[in-house]
Amino acid sequence: QKVLKVWGMQMSHSKDGMLVWWIDMGVIDPKAIRDDVSLEDSLRCFVWLAHVAMYDPKAQANGMCILENMASTGFWASMTMVPMKLGVKLDRLTMGVIPCKMKLIVILDTPRWMGIFMKIFSMFMSKKMMSRMKSYKKEWEKVPELLGGPEYVPKGFGECKGTLASDPVVDPYLVREGIEAVSLS
Repeated sequence: QKVLKVWGMQMSHSKDGMLVWWIDMGVIDPKAIRDDVSLEDSLRCFVWLAHVAMYDPKAQANGMCILENMASTGFWASMTMVPMKLGVKLDRLTMGVIPCKMKLIVILDTPRWMGIFMKIFSMFMSKKMMSRMKSYKKEWEKVPELLGGPEYVPKGFGECKGTLASDPVVDPYLVREGIEAVSLS
């Protein structure tokens, strides 16, 4: 739970049943990533979330979306946020390993440098992959439109004005005050 909070991540489903993995750079504390959670716990959290995504029946049937609020994070801050040792392991984990169809990648509040990178990388991506990527500077209202309404967007995610109060995908597995965790076995 602590690692999820430090990394600003949660999951939900869109109206059409697609799994949405939310990452909010606006709430990530780089100091906490370095000092408050171990690299092993961060990696363990990402692996656990990848398994939650893989075994989610809706993700298996409808695919998934990664939705990231970049919060206009600068180039240097973005590149140094994830410790190098962890970054290498996360690359190995995420490159072609999660067997869910990536249907949509949405990046919000994109800094200028990211727009330049996306133009360069677009030359090397297929048209199909490019059609699945959406980048918005300040068009927060597009997110509820893409996912089926504000009830499918977590409260407090950027300026999207979402109304989803809990994490329907991850919460059932977490320990809450005085409540035992749900067994995955």
